[in-house]
Amino acid sequence: MTQRDFQAIARAIYQSRLLVGLPFGESDEDQQWTAVRDAVADVLAASNPRFDRARFVEACETGGK
Repeated sequence: MTQRDFQAIARAIYQSRLLVGLPFGESDEDQQWTAVRDAVADVLAASNPRFDRARFVEACETGGK
């Protein structure tokens, strides 16, 4: 997978959070969202040794902006 693919996945994760109206915080829903984001990051990291987890997490939280 390419950087462009990783960016698209991060945007999709970010947009899914917005669609369901999850606030950023410490709710149970936020913890579930974080668990999904981290699970996706694990898979992506396994697929590419140059995967930048911190950058991916930030993109998931900001929409890549």
